[in-house]
Amino acid sequence: MLRSRSVYTAFTRNTGNPMWGDRVLEDFRTHGRDPRHRRSLYGSFTTHVMILIVIPWLLSLFTGDVEAYKVPKGSGNPVVAMVKMVKPKKKKKKTLTLRPNSDIITAIPDLDETEVDKEMEKQTQATYEAGAIAKAGKIGKGGGTEGGWPAGMDDYKIRFIRLEHSGAGWDDGMNETGADVNFLRAFARITGLKKIARKGESHSIALLKKYPKDGFPPFVYLTGNDQIGRVSSADIKILRDYCLGGGMLIADAGSARFHRSFLHFIRQVFPDKPLIDIADDDMLYQAPTRFPNGAPAFWGHGGRRALGIKHDGRWVAFYHPGDMNDAWKSPGYTDVTPELRDAAMSLGVNLVNYAFNSWDDAVTKAKK
Repeated sequence: MLRSRSVYTAFTRNTGNPMWGDRVLEDFRTHGRDPRHRRSLYGSFTTHVMILIVIPWLLSLFTGDVEAYKVPKGSGNPVVAMVKMVKPKKKKKKTLTLRPNSDIITAIPDLDETEVDKEMEKQTQATYEAGAIAKAGKIGKGGGTEGGWPAGMDDYKIRFIRLEHSGAGWDDGMNETGADVNFLRAFARITGLKKIARKGESHSIALLKKYPKDGFPPFVYLTGNDQIGRVSSADIKILRDYCLGGGMLIADAGSARFHRSFLHFIRQVFPDKPLIDIADDDMLYQAPTRFPNGAPAFWGHGGRRALGIKHDGRWVAFYHPGDMNDAWKSPGYTDVTPELRDAAMSLGVNLVNYAFNSWDDAVTKAKK
């Protein structure tokens, strides 16, 4: 505590020379022996406090409002449609006809039979057929036919929300390529739930904590074509809490660089939970469209199998290494076949349906 002569005298009635507290206050008032240097020091300190503490705090108070996510209210019981893979036809081997007793060896190696060539031929010739959803029995919970979820809202709106990050490509598909809009339209067509957002939207991870407990987004989407970039420990915790609280992260690799970066990123979010292969018969692939062979591979920037993270028996993160986003884009911006594009849309609808079911469970539990 600073000791001042005036205060000391008031309590003890003893007078004397200025005490060290007086000297500190006088030094602060007059800026010491080098006033110019002292003013520069004070200015630098004040600037750093404003930039690092005061301004971010003020921005958190007056910016970054979010709109509660409104899931369709109702009751549903989806009729499952089938997505089946049309297997490629076997290629006939070429044979050589030579005269008897020829010195030429006929058992030549078939250059087309390497594992890489076999896989490439298989993926090139494979197509997918997506069946339409039956009109009776829309997606949802509760066993009804109109579709929807018991904890939802009458004035619902299906929205597609991306997470922003400092790396490149997080917004790939939000422009004229139309990935987000195309997916929302496909969702309305497949499910019959017509109230969709006019366009996709995005915000930072930090804003996930601002949603109300009964209005958080059931899923958020993360993609990119480069490294994700630095994510603060505070944002890591916010994303983890969001996922464990009923939300779902749907991540999608736009490149091999993003794949490697995402694997590092997800280990930070869930250091205690492994990223595991999702079995072909998992619930994610059952409704409203059935994928008997699991998720289509598409481009496979990081393998050909979809991976996920589970918590208490629920998928809290789904990761596709093959760029679903690119298959959602408008014709002219992607080179997928119409069949494969339909399969990509149907897979996305399955994921959103699962996320809505998990959201309904979490909100219903919170209201009890």
